[in-house]
Formats: sequence, C-alpha cells, structure tokens
Amino acid sequence: REYRDIFGVYVPVTFEIFDNRPNIKNEPDKRVYFVEVRVGTSVPIFRKTYNTVGVFTERMYIPTGPGYYQVTAMLKTTHGLIYEDTFHIGYNVNYMTGFGIMLWLPLLLSSVCIYLCGTRKTHWDDEDYDGDELNGRQGILGGPLPE
Repeated sequence: REYRDIFGVYVPVTFEIFDNRPNIKNEPDKRVYFVEVRVGTSVPIFRKTYNTVGVFTERMYIPTGPGYYQVTAMLKTTHGLIYEDTFHIGYNVNYMTGFGIMLWLPLLLSSVCIYLCGTRKTHWDDEDYDGDELNGRQGILGGPLPE
C-alpha cells in the first residue's frame, strides 16, 4: 500500500469482504457485514450494510476540505469481530498544479495554432510593377500620377 494524492471531489475506496467461516453458506442471517469508513479516528464519512461477499468500490466525500488524512475502513461481522485497515491519502493538497495546467495548456496550444496558421508566405514578384510603361511613376491605386 502506498500514499495516494487524490485530486477531485470524491475519494474512491476499494475494499473486499470475504468470509471463511465454516457452514456460512447455510446461514443467510449471519451474512451481514457492517462497513464504516472514517477519516482519522472520529469522523465517519461512510456507513453501509452488505449482505454478500466480494470486492466493492465506494466513492466518498470528505467534508473537512483539502489536507492529509488517515482513512480507516472498519468491517464488523454478526459475531462482533471487527477488522480494520488504515491508509493515508492527500486530498486535494496540490490542487494549484491542476489549475496551472488548465490555464497554461490552452494558452500554449492556441499560441502555437495562431503562429502556424497565421504566417503568410511573402511573394516579392509583383506582376503589376513589372512593366515599366509609366517609368516607375505610379499612384496609390496603380494609376498614373497627375502631371
């Protein structure tokens, strides 16, 4: 398990419920699993009761805002056995990095497009000026100058 930096509104938590008790398949009333996820040791952010085993992914919102958190997942069986697992996350800690990318990437891409598409090729050979019938005396609109 590793430290994770999470950027977004919801924190995905994946956990697995398995039950290796003997003869549990014949006792459906004993297949009740209470799952609770806490931030630190006191603030519960998720509670749910499951009736089946398997791998589950739940999305949770941390109401206290950005920061470094210790997330504890707790499972309680019908026999009163409690299983806990703890992991550490950084929740929206480096959110300015994402804002910087959202600001600079479109600006950079649009600048490159304007530079590549906005350049024109310059043609130095002007067909209207090739003739020398007016001895180089030409007005603004290409007509002869008044004398």
